Amino acid sequence: MSPFSDEVIIGSIECSTHEFDNGASPFLRDSADVCKLYVTELCVRDAFRGKGVATALLKAVDGIADSLGAAYVCLFCERLNLAASRLYISSNYHEVGHSPSVNKFAGALGLPTAAKAYGFFYKQISHPTTDHAEAELSRGIAEKGPVHSWALSIPSLSALRRPHSHACQIGPPSSL
Repeated sequence: MSPFSDEVIIGSIECSTHEFDNGASPFLRDSADVCKLYVTELCVRDAFRGKGVATALLKAVDGIADSLGAAYVCLFCERLNLAASRLYISSNYHEVGHSPSVNKFAGALGLPTAAKAYGFFYKQISHPTTDHAEAELSRGIAEKGPVHSWALSIPSLSALRRPHSHACQIGPPSSL
């Protein structure tokens, strides 16, 4: 039973590696053996936006990427979602223009109109710069064995403020 079972989920993020399984990559000079992580979705309840929830979830993804030895975390963001674009840029993601490789990757993800509707963002992960909390969070994920998809959620704003708490619940998307 979760220590947060009486609280409502205020934010969640889903990330995975399987988008790259068939050699699809948004990076022109990329080796197939370089681990990459793709953020499928990030959402925060309206009442809790602007309170650090999304930033905490992105930091947790950094921990997952670090534990996997991933070189990059990448995502597409709707161009009209300016708040999300600012969030990613403030979290050290870089927005890049569309190239044939980015467009091909978007098509492989089922986003054939991505060039018009979505911006592509990526973050390079440097190793080993993980802080203690992220390392503990990542270790809990890595011990679960070979997983290709993760879902993280923050059950409450108070969970972000608890000392010595990871704040995020982690598991396969179907478990949350």
